[in-house]
Amino acid sequence: MLTFIQDQAGTLELYPSGRAASATVTVYKPGGGELIASSSATVDSTSTTISGTPTSNQVFAVASASGLAVGRSYALESATEGSSVVEIAEISGTTITLAQPASFDLASGDALRGLRLTKALTAANTADRALHYRADWIVTPADGGDVQSFRTMFSIARMQFLPPCTRDDVLRYLSFQFPSAIARYNGEELANLAERASARVTRLVESTGRAPELVGRADLFADAGLLALKLVLADDGLVPQAGTIDLLEFTDSTRRSLQQAVTEAVRAAQWYDHDDDGVVDQNRLEVGPFAMRIVL
Repeated sequence: MLTFIQDQAGTLELYPSGRAASATVTVYKPGGGELIASSSATVDSTSTTISGTPTSNQVFAVASASGLAVGRSYALESATEGSSVVEIAEISGTTITLAQPASFDLASGDALRGLRLTKALTAANTADRALHYRADWIVTPADGGDVQSFRTMFSIARMQFLPPCTRDDVLRYLSFQFPSAIARYNGEELANLAERASARVTRLVESTGRAPELVGRADLFADAGLLALKLVLADDGLVPQAGTIDLLEFTDSTRRSLQQAVTEAVRAAQWYDHDDDGVVDQNRLEVGPFAMRIVL
């Protein structure tokens, strides 16, 4: 779940499936009351065109790279081929590299336009810590299609959960286990692999009834992060000892190991700030789903 830090400004964002002419957003508290009344969202107005003959369907030059950002998604529009949602992986001057090739052959003059919708949260908006805040978006498509609605869930916490898998972890594992496969991933794709692996671990921690950011030692989830990465890479066809191991058996075994690693980390002798007051009772120790009180 998206997490904002208490008393710090932040930005809600949404990427609809197509360009928006306009959008409004209403932000609700967990109890249902309005945190931010219905108001306009900011529509990314970035617009540029492909300049010259593209190097490939993944690498091309644009007339201007102003306003473009690595990691963001854009609508790539062709007068003859329709449109496709793409993500920018690298920007070097006016040369753009996409995270994945476009779904159609690119040509000079094709347009690259912003998709991102945003709504600013002030420090006052993030004053109260809680789970299950929600932002409801109403989007009017630029192509004149039917109005769309979307929902973004988020939490406000004292601190964020340290990701159990990082880009460096991915690069280190690939270098050891799949050195020949490193070239297939650019920097943004490596970061995306790490985010997907960390998200798996986060969901499993949340399934235990705990808020990940309240766990005292995030480093105990490093093993879980590696196992989650193995599952993510398996989705990309990268399996250790490929050809000698059954893919279904590997993924099933790794999922069980991941679940066990998360369980062991949760049950380890670590503190958990159960009431989120920033103070852990000295005689309270979290062990799995139980709390053990130690009397000295």
